Amino acid sequence: MWQRQGKFFDGIDGRAQCPVVDVLNDGFWRIYFSHRDDSNHSYTSYIDVEEGNPENVLCSSEVPVLSPGPLGSVDQAGAMATSIISNGATKYLYYIGWSQRLDVPYFNTTCVAASSLEGDNWHKIGPILSPDITDDGYSGTFCPVINHSKTRWTGIYLSCFEWVKIDGRIEPRYNLKRAESQEGIYWKKTGDTVIDIQSGQGGASQMTVWYNPMRGLYQGWYSIRNNREYRDNPEYAYRIRYAESFDLINWEQDLMSTENCLYATGNTSDWDGIMCCYPCVIEYNKTLYMFYNGNGFGQTGIGYATWQL
Repeated sequence: MWQRQGKFFDGIDGRAQCPVVDVLNDGFWRIYFSHRDDSNHSYTSYIDVEEGNPENVLCSSEVPVLSPGPLGSVDQAGAMATSIISNGATKYLYYIGWSQRLDVPYFNTTCVAASSLEGDNWHKIGPILSPDITDDGYSGTFCPVINHSKTRWTGIYLSCFEWVKIDGRIEPRYNLKRAESQEGIYWKKTGDTVIDIQSGQGGASQMTVWYNPMRGLYQGWYSIRNNREYRDNPEYAYRIRYAESFDLINWEQDLMSTENCLYATGNTSDWDGIMCCYPCVIEYNKTLYMFYNGNGFGQTGIGYATWQL
């Protein structure tokens, strides 16, 4: 089961949201995260940590690698990384483009940026998932997976299907759906729902997937929250749940066992006492590392848990 190892990074200006870990470096891991300015606009920066020892922070980016775009763009109000993958000599950083609307508080669009393998100079390619006949709402967090036979790309994305008014606030409701691609840039939505939510739940987001060669299946961890009181109530806030699949299409959720999941400690003075969210799972030396956020959607920084294989 998961063993909490604690928090190791506080963030920039009081936030380090949605850790994205790039392991393909020489002796270090690069962890991308999102922070905000005084206007509440999101930027993506990174820290480099020692491979296998995240508490040893080696350096940080001097300037953000992704910043808000120009007026009228899909990322005018923010660019928030959610996943990374390498394809040949190119790295793709998938991110959420934030924009503002008059009818609802915000609107998101899943986008992609590209870089060489060094990951130093990122350039935005553009949005990859937009409202259409399959989904007429916004798209958000994105998890790309190349199946173990290297024949198909699957993308698991947040899909907002409605806005509702709860306790006087306009709130989104969203689940996780699936798209497919041949090269990681052009994606086709399949219409399949990977993780659905129930009537009392508000959203499922940010899936991370690891292929287990011993069991011959894909293991996925994701965030899920209730539809009210999810900002400060440990019983209703984000927690990290588990699902598994043999084909990346049909997923079985583990709704009974808790050993695969990660819940808030319940002690509101802990950095993750209210919520656990936005997992990113990697493997290193026969150990799984889960990087995640705690309270306030990243306001208390980044911590991690481990699982000995």
